[in-house]
Amino acid sequence: MSPSTIAKAVETCDLTTLKQFVINELLKVVPTDDEIASIKQYENEVENLAVAEKFFQAMSGVSHYEQKLRAMYFQASYEELMDDVENMIGWLKTATEDVKESKKFKEMLTIILALGNYMNSGQRGGAYGFKLNTILKLADTKSSISSRKHTLLHYLTEILPKKFPDVIGFQDELMHVDDGAKVTIPQIRQIVTTIRDNLNSIKGLLIKLEKDPTGEAFYATLTAFYTNAFASYQMVDTRFKASEKEFETMVLLYGEDPKTTTPEEFFGTFRAFVNAFNAAKLDNEMAAAKLIEDEKKEAVKRNMEERRKKKREAIIRVKDGSSGTGVSSADGPLDDLISAIRSGKAFGGSGGSGGGVGMGDTVVVRSKRAGTQSSIAKETVNALSAAASSATGATDKLAMLTNLKSNGNIFSTPPLPVHADVNVAARKGVEKSAAASKLEMHKGSASTLGSGQSIEQVGGAQPPQSTGRKNPERDLLGSLLGGRKGKTRSDSRSRSPLRE
Repeated sequence: MSPSTIAKAVETCDLTTLKQFVINELLKVVPTDDEIASIKQYENEVENLAVAEKFFQAMSGVSHYEQKLRAMYFQASYEELMDDVENMIGWLKTATEDVKESKKFKEMLTIILALGNYMNSGQRGGAYGFKLNTILKLADTKSSISSRKHTLLHYLTEILPKKFPDVIGFQDELMHVDDGAKVTIPQIRQIVTTIRDNLNSIKGLLIKLEKDPTGEAFYATLTAFYTNAFASYQMVDTRFKASEKEFETMVLLYGEDPKTTTPEEFFGTFRAFVNAFNAAKLDNEMAAAKLIEDEKKEAVKRNMEERRKKKREAIIRVKDGSSGTGVSSADGPLDDLISAIRSGKAFGGSGGSGGGVGMGDTVVVRSKRAGTQSSIAKETVNALSAAASSATGATDKLAMLTNLKSNGNIFSTPPLPVHADVNVAARKGVEKSAAASKLEMHKGSASTLGSGQSIEQVGGAQPPQSTGRKNPERDLLGSLLGGRKGKTRSDSRSRSPLRE
């Protein structure tokens, strides 16, 4: 931009050509009166001058150059200054109105006073009020709850919904205290003073340009700006004075000194309390949510433990049996087998009635040789052990016993007392069946008869005498079938119907 272009823009007050930052730089190199006087000596040698001298020579031809630059700079920055001051005045006014008209917050202060008097009952109790910054000390008063952060402020947030629901939402009535804490009254006053001083300078310049025919364009433009700016300034100044007075009244109402209390300090206390209250409320909500979550986990744990306990009890009941006799499930099949043998059910009978072998009867099947008794006993013991270990049910046990009977093994029912009501026909049938079996065995052993021996003698032959050795298989079979250790076949034979 050439010096002549700059000089022309200043003469016409052209803010389009000369921006605010350009004007600010030009104000830094305004030529002094001595420099202008010295440069005029070279008016006829302008082409031989340097760039700086040429600039000074061009600016020296503009009347009231520095005053015009300052007027143009203020005009370019006026909107920004007015926006700043109006915003701060508005923040101060709205914050003051919020604190003044908040009924819920006043009720909150009453509750805080009551808590303080209760906690300090005695010599320090019975207070009629407290300093405003005392509300920030609620967060410093800790409770006895050590599992989490819990202060008097946390307690206050807990009792408000239960005891004082009308106070809930007091934060919404103090929405503008954050903006009020940004306000600085000395800064507002300084901006207002700057606007007033610049307007006074413009007014003086207009008086000078009124008589200068070369500055008509600048005069017309600046006069229009001054008229509007001065009216706006008066409105702003009035609002500022009113807002400042309302603020001082509010500070005095809260027992503070208006001369020393600033908006940053006053509204900053409200802002800090609201933030601390919200933080304490959030802490309580998180603690409650955590407690619910812990209770759910504990309930799930208890349910799992209860299910495990019931499962263990069910297993124990299955092992003990559903009858409640206390006999374990491992011994059940063997006991059932012994009961079936003693009752006669294992031989197809009905336990004393019907066409089978009744209680107290003995079925004896004689082998061809006495030496076969040991092998038969072994087979019986093995069969009984296999039946007891299989535990596949009463049906399988009975089928196995029937199979053993058909193979010619020896089974004896324990001698039980015969009652009068025993079926006589059944007993006779047993005797006939036993006699027929005995006759067949005598026929099969005819080759073994000695001279002079009869069938009766053979049938009545005594078994070989014991050699003194114990037969384990026979003892076990006897204890299982007769209920008495060491019971021999001769004992059972002595009570056999065939002997009668």
